[in-house]
Amino acid sequence: AFEDVCFTYPGTDRQVLSHMSFEIRAGEKISIVGMNGEGKTTMVKLLLGLFEPDSGRILIGGKPLQAYAREAREKIFGTVFQDFTRYSISLRENVGIGDVEQLSDREAVREAMQKGNVLPFLERLPEGEDTMLNRDFEGGVDLSGGQWQRIALARALMGDRPVLILDEPTSSLDDGEVEKLFTLMLRLKGEGVGIIFVT
Repeated sequence: AFEDVCFTYPGTDRQVLSHMSFEIRAGEKISIVGMNGEGKTTMVKLLLGLFEPDSGRILIGGKPLQAYAREAREKIFGTVFQDFTRYSISLRENVGIGDVEQLSDREAVREAMQKGNVLPFLERLPEGEDTMLNRDFEGGVDLSGGQWQRIALARALMGDRPVLILDEPTSSLDDGEVEKLFTLMLRLKGEGVGIIFVT
């Protein structure tokens, strides 16, 4: 829940969020829609605790966000930003770093890959999940934007987090990949994952 939240970036005069209040219930799937520069990503960063509001409160489960340690917040939210990182490491590591405590748990990584719809193209890679990604190293494989998007989604799904935040995830996808992403979100909703879709 956001309760009367206001926020202005340091060094600026423009209030990005002004007395914002809303509540999202557990397991809900919501979309946040607006023009560029209207504070959608700022709202997400406040929710993740990356910034603190100038005034007002953000509550999770009825408790102030500040009552949760950073490690606890990381167990609640899986996040895919528009400018997600494409690491020059193996596919398995690219997904597994979503929860470093389970990085060596191949079964947990494989489950996240399945949820993120990575398996259909995984089988075509020369070394499967151990294939190096990007061209920074010899033998590294380049992937399409849609394939990277699925890896970023699988990374966010590591650790069975109850809330998935997708911040403008379709901006670099073609229509076919967008449709697959929406189908996947509906499936995750059926599994009880709350989804905040920012567009």
